[in-house]
Amino acid sequence: MIEQTTISIAALIATIITVWALLKIKKHGLAYISCRKNHMAHGCCHDLRIDETSTYSEEELSLYSIGNLHVGKFGGTLNTLGTGIDAAERTSMLQQDFGIDNLDRAIKKLKWLSTAPSQLTFHFAYEAYLKGKEGENWLRNSKELADSKELCDECIKQIKKLKRQYKEIMNAGIADSEYEMGLLGVIAWDAGQLNFLSRACMEQGYINKDECMICLDAAYKMSHEAFSNWKDFAHSYALGFALYGDATCMAYMAEQLLNAKQSPWSYIKWE
Repeated sequence: MIEQTTISIAALIATIITVWALLKIKKHGLAYISCRKNHMAHGCCHDLRIDETSTYSEEELSLYSIGNLHVGKFGGTLNTLGTGIDAAERTSMLQQDFGIDNLDRAIKKLKWLSTAPSQLTFHFAYEAYLKGKEGENWLRNSKELADSKELCDECIKQIKKLKRQYKEIMNAGIADSEYEMGLLGVIAWDAGQLNFLSRACMEQGYINKDECMICLDAAYKMSHEAFSNWKDFAHSYALGFALYGDATCMAYMAEQLLNAKQSPWSYIKWE
C-alpha cells in the first residue's frame, strides 16, 4: 500500500507540470506573535507560534512556509515541518474542513489540489466578472465549459462570491483594482492548501515524510513559477480565502506573517 501511495503522490509532480503549461510570550520553547484584539474578536486569528528550538535552515523553511497562512489560521507553528496543531484538533480539522479521515481520501484530496482547481475556476469566474451582467450567461455558453456542467456551476458560484466579496477584498488591501486582482489569481491558495494538508496528513500518519516532501516540492514549484515575492504570494493566498471566508481576517494574518520579525516570511528570501 505504501509503495502504491508513493507512486500515486509522485504523480503530483507530473500533474503540476501539466497545469503550469495552462508576537511574544514564551512557553515550552514557543514564541507567540499576538494578533490584535479586534481581529481576535472575529474568531479567525490565533496567536502565531514560533518554535524557538527549531534548527531548520532558511532553505528548508522556504519550502515548509508556503502553507503558513493555513498553519497560522489553525494556531500551528510557523517554522517547523510539522504543523504543530494539537492531534485532536488536527483530526477534527481534517475531517470537518477537508473531508479527510483515511489514506485514500488524503491521496485524493492532495492529487486534486495539485491540479490547482481554485485557480482554474477563478480564471473563468474573473473573466465572467469583467463582463458584468452578461457574465453568468457567458459561462453557460462557454465552449470550454460545455463538457462539464459541474465545473460550469462551480464557476458561477465563484463569480457570485467574487461580486459579494469585491469591496471587502479592496478594503482589506488584498488588491487595489480589478486588474490587480486578475494578476494575483488564487494559485497561492491552492499551493498553500497542498502544502498545509500534506504536512497535516504526514502528522496524522496517512502519508510518510518522503511522500509529504513530494507535495511540498510541488506546492513550492506552483508558487515560485507564479510569484516573485512573498507579498504577492500572500495576497493571492488571501484572495483565494476571501472567496470562501473572511477577507479582512486573512489579509491581516498575511500582514503579520510578512512583517513580524519572528515570522519566516519576514526574513526568508523568495528565490
